[in-house]
Amino acid sequence: MWAVCHIQIPECQGLLSSENGSRRMMFRHAVFEPLTYTNVYTEDELALASQYHMKGWHVGSTAARIALNTIHKSHCTQSLQAYDMHGALIPPSEYVQKLCGAVVVVCFNVATYVFG
Repeated sequence: MWAVCHIQIPECQGLLSSENGSRRMMFRHAVFEPLTYTNVYTEDELALASQYHMKGWHVGSTAARIALNTIHKSHCTQSLQAYDMHGALIPPSEYVQKLCGAVVVVCFNVATYVFG
């Protein structure tokens, strides 16, 4: 999963946010990625149900489906590898229902570079 830290509060620096008095990290996952020769669907990804691919991706409106259809040849989906508490993969059509407000475990790597 490619995750980018997203801080919404200008006075906070680094990876942590202290919005409403609680310390937390906020991440963003890019679901649609420009298609290149290096990020084409793998055989394992192609074996997944159609809702994991552009044509079967769950959307909430006709406008969203039209927008998705305009990028289906130039982008691919990068579904969030989210699992329930029993280890079952959560399908994209159930992300909002099962993940909204959930307490989750996020695994990520941090790399730092010192210049100068």
